[in-house]
Amino acid sequence: MNFYRSLGGSKKESSQMKEIPDKLVVLTFDDALSNHATYVAPILKKYGFNATFFVCEFPPLSLDGGVPCPGFENKEFYMSWEQIAELNEAGFEIGNHTMHHRFVTIPREELLKEIQDLNLRCMENDIPVPISFCYPANVTSEESPSVLNEIRFQWARRGGESVYDPEVHHPLLIPSFEAPLKKDINEFAKMVNQAKEGKIIVLYFHGIPDLAHPWVSMEREAFEAYMEYLFKNDFKVFAMRELSNYMDPLELQAKIRLGI
Repeated sequence: MNFYRSLGGSKKESSQMKEIPDKLVVLTFDDALSNHATYVAPILKKYGFNATFFVCEFPPLSLDGGVPCPGFENKEFYMSWEQIAELNEAGFEIGNHTMHHRFVTIPREELLKEIQDLNLRCMENDIPVPISFCYPANVTSEESPSVLNEIRFQWARRGGESVYDPEVHHPLLIPSFEAPLKKDINEFAKMVNQAKEGKIIVLYFHGIPDLAHPWVSMEREAFEAYMEYLFKNDFKVFAMRELSNYMDPLELQAKIRLGI
């Protein structure tokens, strides 16, 4: 099995790249929650939005400590691989969140296996090998970008509560905002309207609501208000892989010094 991907032939000339527009927002959804398929995707389709779904097979007991939660086998809480494949077929991006939501601080060989196992699961379900990665719990490490580079990821999302400035941030350490869990349209508007002058807003969500992880649960009223705001205010809402329309991740990796 080829867990790696060749980037040959995917490189665009600078003249082919589009200028980064104002109001560019990337939507990402973590942990493969069941309502990503049953509730979130239909709303995104309604507005013509794309998004990246970062999937994993969440264990019932965290392998890195933390609060116990329902495991991936419980389909009341998590999507099936059939549903994940349907998201892919609908045009959404499926990203890698490690196989078992492992922090990237684990030993290098363990991390490689976690990532490759999730890639294999995608391949088994006719889903393209992911080119985008999300750090579980937004935990990064000094070594992890080199691991991601080895597996040829183009983009990787962390936390940071910051705009993404391609002139400053490494493409394997893209900062993001968590949208307010309770409806706060003023705070949300302040957040997304920073997408200007070459800067991009990357947002992350968990379940809506998130019954498996209630500490990151978002109210549906809030989510619907935020999506309506993006639509009515003419934001361009994309998946993470679509950043390649505006910049070459390999060129960015070469010129931006890594920093955690």
